[in-house]
Amino acid sequence: MGYPENSSVEALKQANNDINLALQVIQEQPHLLEIPDSQDEDYQVSDELLAEITSMGFDTPTAMAALKHHHGNVQKCLDDLLAGWLPPAVASPSESASESDVEERSASADRRRDEDREAVASLVPDLQHDEDDYLHLTLDEEMAAIREYRVLIDSALGQVS
Repeated sequence: MGYPENSSVEALKQANNDINLALQVIQEQPHLLEIPDSQDEDYQVSDELLAEITSMGFDTPTAMAALKHHHGNVQKCLDDLLAGWLPPAVASPSESASESDVEERSASADRRRDEDREAVASLVPDLQHDEDDYLHLTLDEEMAAIREYRVLIDSALGQVS
């Protein structure tokens, strides 16, 4: 079925060799199987994937460990991180994410998604629908638009720092 052998063995042990229960644990609660996967250490995380996860508010070591654990699968990584999963190297045995932390992360991710949707919705009307749409401007008008765009970028960068 494509599950790591050590995870499958541990799930079967925990489920008293009940295959259906073991599959359920692997699929629905893999975080209960705290088994280091030897392949995790070998997987090289790209800077782009790491930036994608850290831009959502997760710290670099946690994002790196989660991406290695899921072999670069961003969706699985985010699902686990939003559910409060912490890699064994980051979480101590007595430390677990509280429900309020999970809810806060989830709400934060929802806000970011809403902000992204609003940004896209505000930009879509300005997108060209035909490849020749930009040809109706003179060079002077294009230069004015570029200057205005640069001012907006400079002001946005000034607000961030």
